[in-house]
Amino acid sequence: MVVEKYHKIMAKVFKFVQKDEPTSTACIAKELKVNWNTAQRSLYELQTDGKVKCKKVSGRCIWVIPKK
Repeated sequence: MVVEKYHKIMAKVFKFVQKDEPTSTACIAKELKVNWNTAQRSLYELQTDGKVKCKKVSGRCIWVIPKK
């Protein structure tokens, strides 16, 4: 059950990045009302899957959808 909830959060995070890129982890966490660590972990998993990409700007990760 916890895994299913986490996968739903990951899907919401991905949709948010698609809709509002470029965006930060903090913006995603605030808009989706999830803990910053949950948003960050979701983004790292999505990055591992190649679905999002982190661009460092002033030491912060700004998340975008990678261009193919």
